[in-house]
Amino acid sequence: MNATFANAVLPLSPVRPHRRFHVGGHALRPEAVAAFNRVLERLGTAPLDEDQIASFSRAVSPRQDATAVPAWILTHMRDAAAIRLMLGDPGWDLLERAADPAHVVSDYLRDHADLIPDRLPVLGRLDDAIVVEAAWSGIGTEVIDYLDYRRLRRLEAAMRGCDERAFRFGRTDWEEARQAEAALVRHLREVGTRSYLPATGGRGRFRIN
Repeated sequence: MNATFANAVLPLSPVRPHRRFHVGGHALRPEAVAAFNRVLERLGTAPLDEDQIASFSRAVSPRQDATAVPAWILTHMRDAAAIRLMLGDPGWDLLERAADPAHVVSDYLRDHADLIPDRLPVLGRLDDAIVVEAAWSGIGTEVIDYLDYRRLRRLEAAMRGCDERAFRFGRTDWEEARQAEAALVRHLREVGTRSYLPATGGRGRFRIN
């Protein structure tokens, strides 16, 4: 789990003399928090209460007059976009263990009755980002592999003069292309450490008169 997220909300504290219930002016409703925690439970993450979520929002965006979406949220929204691309790509054979958390994230992003309204300035996507963070241990490697798959599919399609959208390139093809690319990189590194010319043990064979 991201250190910023973990440090801000964990561990649970039994004493909360100054409880907070608002994120960017939005009041967190108990029933919405309960529904949010059911999502986190499916992702294997401990539940959060209103105070923890509100406290974390202040850790992510400390300034009350902030107008820009925090980098932490933007990064996770890019990850979320990659997850949805992955789920919608018929060429990618998604591993079974990553399928459920990926769908949990995608379903939550589509839910218009989520914990924090998306239209809320600055922090409207905080809850979406937390869900992505909670899912990342189960799908992070798969998302990274998928993005590499897209990169190699573009390269392979370009070399063949094909439209990437119509190019038949599956997970097995990606694994083979990745191995070939890795072998080429190893070869180039080895060449860089030695000369193609044999050593003569003495004076060079070539002279300029």
